[in-house]
Amino acid sequence: MVQWRLRRNCAIGPRQTLIGFAGLCAFNALIGAAFLLLGYPLVMLFVVLVLAGFAIALLAYARHAGDCETLTLDDGRLTIEQCCGAQVTRTELQAVWVRVVVPREAGDLVALCERRRSVQVGRHVMPGLRPRIAHELRQALAEQRAGG
Repeated sequence: MVQWRLRRNCAIGPRQTLIGFAGLCAFNALIGAAFLLLGYPLVMLFVVLVLAGFAIALLAYARHAGDCETLTLDDGRLTIEQCCGAQVTRTELQAVWVRVVVPREAGDLVALCERRRSVQVGRHVMPGLRPRIAHELRQALAEQRAGG
């Protein structure tokens, strides 16, 4: 069995994100409270709206932080699982019929074609590394066909 896990590159982890957001909330709440004590209640309302917007943005980030593609070549089958948010798409292709199409331009994805079906992978891989992934896939498929 050969497996590739192509994951999104996230700069910070969930714990760091939570600590940063808590620090931002504390700092803004402190400023809002100071203006509230000075007699400017609208500043506190603005602080709450800004933090709510930031919380929504962080939720969107967290939802897609785990996006990935997992390709598994085992027992004559190439299984592709693509996770995007809460949606998971699973495609199984017969390894003997799979053709790997190398990306021609920088933004193109690697295409895995089997008869009339086609799946594009490599969404989370840097464009310069996609031809390398295609080469590895071709090599592993050739070994699978040869019986090794």
